[in-house]
Amino acid sequence: KIKKKKKDQALIQAKNDEDDLSINQSVLFLEELNLFAGKHFVKATKSAQAEVLSKLLRRNAKNIKEALVKLEKPPSKCGPGYAKDRDKIKKLISILE
Repeated sequence: KIKKKKKDQALIQAKNDEDDLSINQSVLFLEELNLFAGKHFVKATKSAQAEVLSKLLRRNAKNIKEALVKLEKPPSKCGPGYAKDRDKIKKLISILE
């Protein structure tokens, strides 16, 4: 019961942080779920991946492609908010564990 209570508290906290994920956060979340390691995505170009994800995320494909390109860069080259985005996604993923 204690474990469930902690998960519930984490869920409430994650909801309070900001309900909607940014494009970058959405891409990081999908990376954590290993979507990009799947056979359909491995072979596809970044543009094709972005086009498909734009349908799922209802966001601009160009911006999604930029977020996909960031996945290949070291975090230090991705701007000041990138580490914060990663932390938010790790917190969100921890709810599922």
